[in-house]
Amino acid sequence: MYARFPAVRLGFAVMPISLKIFLAGAWLACACAQGATTYYVSTSGNDGNDGKTKTTAWQHAPGMQGCSGTCGAAKPAAGDQFILRGGDTWFGNGGGSPTGLPWNWRWSGTSTGRIYIGVDTSWFSGSAWHRPVLSSGNPTSTSTVGSCPHDDTRFGYVSLNSVDYVTFDNVEFTGLCWSATPGYGSASYLGVTAAHNASSGANLIISNNYFHGWTHTACGSGCDSMVMLGITYSNLGQGNQYIRNVVDGSDTDGRSMYALFGDCYDFHENVVRYVANGPVCNNMHTFHDNLIENVSESFASPGMHSNSFEFNAEWSGNNFVYNNVVRHNFNANSSGEVNIWVTPSHTDYYFNNVVYDIGGGVSGNYWDIESGGTAYFYNNTLEMGRAAIRYQLQTSHANFYNNHFITQNGGTSLTSLMDNANGSIIVGSNNVIQSTTQANSQGYTASNNYSPTSSSGATVNAGANYTNVCSAAGSDLCRDTTLAVTYDASRHLVTGPGRAAVARPSTGSWSAGAFFSASGPSQNQILPPTNLTSTIK
Repeated sequence: MYARFPAVRLGFAVMPISLKIFLAGAWLACACAQGATTYYVSTSGNDGNDGKTKTTAWQHAPGMQGCSGTCGAAKPAAGDQFILRGGDTWFGNGGGSPTGLPWNWRWSGTSTGRIYIGVDTSWFSGSAWHRPVLSSGNPTSTSTVGSCPHDDTRFGYVSLNSVDYVTFDNVEFTGLCWSATPGYGSASYLGVTAAHNASSGANLIISNNYFHGWTHTACGSGCDSMVMLGITYSNLGQGNQYIRNVVDGSDTDGRSMYALFGDCYDFHENVVRYVANGPVCNNMHTFHDNLIENVSESFASPGMHSNSFEFNAEWSGNNFVYNNVVRHNFNANSSGEVNIWVTPSHTDYYFNNVVYDIGGGVSGNYWDIESGGTAYFYNNTLEMGRAAIRYQLQTSHANFYNNHFITQNGGTSLTSLMDNANGSIIVGSNNVIQSTTQANSQGYTASNNYSPTSSSGATVNAGANYTNVCSAAGSDLCRDTTLAVTYDASRHLVTGPGRAAVARPSTGSWSAGAFFSASGPSQNQILPPTNLTSTIK
């Protein structure tokens, strides 16, 4: 494992019904609460105002550094909304004015009246709407810096402190800098905290936020930090959702930060790129439709493995990992990386994932399974390079069905693709195994996410029908991959799905791999963002 720390979608090309309900519900759950109030916050406001209109806005939100007067006396209640004006910036740690950080939020909503902290896209400063910004004022850099003008080694931006039923939405975080090994919870953008072994900090929604622009000095080994810090105790953070957030370190050194460290009960439709670690999770339950790319060996601890994602504990029931795209990770000079590290202790289902272009040395593991649960792999497309899938304990049971393996290690059978040092039970059928040369000659390439390009491709109709498994694994198994989401890097917005999923037939053969068939470019390529509209408060 990696070295441990101490113990918006504004519009959709295709909008599933469940997401329409979520977007509407984020507003309606607040509005229906009896006595709920909407408060407005802008950098030109005054904390002596009542905060109830845009013209009588506060300068701070409750819990922000500097909140005083009427703002300081406020007691947020279930259903209340706190609207930050788009385009405004609040600073912390001496980085500028007005201050606002640290921001320690300590008020809970209820299941029928969530507290909403976020935006109204019709209200903004400047000529067009942009997310409100939280910053320490440090300039961005794509390499290590000599010093931090405002050192955040012992500083954190936002803490949701032991609260329930709060939505934190559509904020930009930037300007973080650290010069030494951070204290736990420091040098981080957003923390979800809980009392030791307490179930507080649950049913939170962290959505549509944009995290970027961190810097650091050339501090020693282990000097890395976390974008988001979740609850680190197993089986806590129940109901927490991380949705459509962007963690994009392309304006940083590209090899620092954990995207998330802690609970990720429900992590979906997020974009994570140019970091040293993707999500490193406890209490994982559902992990789907995420785009994770350009993960590199950590600047702080070379030789200690980085991860595209890592699950160290999971929810005590069936768990699901599907429709993710993981690609372009680890250059050829890095060593020991583990692309995916999971610890199943119950029954896990992995399906419709597309994983390719994973570099690193031969010592790196492609997919490392570390515990004694049962894992089912259905209809994944895995371009493995020279690495292997590793099972660690004899009690683990691995089941591989309808997968497409593309490998450079010369393997031609399921067992030849496995590094099974401890005698784990490995079974499977209807898997298609090809060399890179074979796959490329049939049109399976990175440019089309290793999807089939003709009906004569080796994967087409090569799988068994597992319609009977969809009740346990979820209905998405009975459709092929969505290819996660599409990322508009110019506006840092997540749209999606990445492609329109195709229904698998209820009778007859399925195809092997994440794609059902070769049905034209619209079914095989990530779609560009279209029809963007402002539909979320």
